[in-house]
Parts: sequence; structure tokens; C-alpha cells
Amino acid sequence: MNRKIEKFESKLDMKQIFLRLRSEFNDLKRTPTSVSKELNFPKKKIDSLLSGDFNHII
Repeated sequence: MNRKIEKFESKLDMKQIFLRLRSEFNDLKRTPTSVSKELNFPKKKIDSLLSGDFNHII
């Protein structure tokens, strides 16, 4: 498969995952700060992902 297509599909997969996570955060009444602490994941990256920036993932 073409590498560009693979990257594009991977970005789409990540977008779907993070859209689902954003929905779950909302349902659980979690803020990016609380999610960052609970998952031990940088808040800056969570903010970036929630705003739709998936470029740094790949």
C-alpha cells in the first residue's frame, strides 16, 4: 500500500479514537487536566488532540 495512504488512514483511525475519547471524557465529566493526571499523559498533548491536531501522533 502507498505510504501516503497508510498515513492518511492512520490519521483517520486516530481521529476516530480521539473523538470517541472526547465523548467519553465529556460523559464522565472529566476535564483535560483530570484526564492528564489520571492517565499520566501530558495535558498539552491532550489539548492538542482534542482540538483536532493529529499530526504529531504519526
